[in-house]
Amino acid sequence: MKFTPDSTVSLVSVFIFLTAAFFPTGVLHDFVDSIIGRAILLLFVLYAIRLGGMAGVLAFLAVAALFVERNRYQIFQAKTYIVGRGSVPTLGRMAPESKPANVDGPVKDELWVGDGEAMEDTESWHELPSGESEDHKEVIESQLFPNSKIDEFYVSHGLAPKNALADS
Repeated sequence: MKFTPDSTVSLVSVFIFLTAAFFPTGVLHDFVDSIIGRAILLLFVLYAIRLGGMAGVLAFLAVAALFVERNRYQIFQAKTYIVGRGSVPTLGRMAPESKPANVDGPVKDELWVGDGEAMEDTESWHELPSGESEDHKEVIESQLFPNSKIDEFYVSHGLAPKNALADS
């Protein structure tokens, strides 16, 4: 059986894809994160694409598997670092020395108390009957379009109703 470059690249890609999880993490991490390693992987994918569509797809999957394994290892390292610091088990639990503040007790900060007077005159509030407007807005008469040439253009092209000229 004679191996063509297309079948060789395809077999290497399938081998890398299937065994990427078993590569030594330090070597994989150093290779994938280095500029030279990334250039080699890019050239491998470009060469595989040049050979054929199937070889290109398989090479791309193999390189993607290497990056996925590198990211999985980095997430594992971050997780063990956070758990080792002891911050994960304490999430959601209150620290033993802190307790909630009293809600019903007297206010001790004078800045929050004020001078003892009511902040607003709540007795002068009154509700408006339904339908009245408090700010008394008025409708201002205006044209649909300020220029008559613009009016004619919009009406002639069907962009405005034909009675638009009559209303203005």
